[in-house]
Amino acid sequence: QVNVRGGHLHAHYPVTVSPKRKSVNIRMTIPANKGIGHIPIILKDIEISKPLYAHIKLNKTWVPAASSTQSYLNHSYYQSYINAKGKKDVVFNIERPSFVPFSKPLKILISDQKKISLKAKSS
Repeated sequence: QVNVRGGHLHAHYPVTVSPKRKSVNIRMTIPANKGIGHIPIILKDIEISKPLYAHIKLNKTWVPAASSTQSYLNHSYYQSYINAKGKKDVVFNIERPSFVPFSKPLKILISDQKKISLKAKSS
């Protein structure tokens, strides 16, 4: 069971979510033992043209979900396209990091804010 805050969950695999507001701030919990290797995440019907940032919770800190700083800064770790409604769909292929054991759920935050609070709220 994938849990989502700040969006509507449409499918568990690939994880497909649409944001509740124009501003994107979606938190997901991927169950333990799911997403071995890479986790595909689709955000549907995005109305904004700002870049998006994906983070993974490490202890109490959110760290970039991209495999390198360069891909995080130039947004090369996701692709987007205009759907039939004229809105943007964004596809992330997030690598499950080795620092999160398969016995623990993976917490992911996708936001249109580059500077997020470094301390993660407990969720």
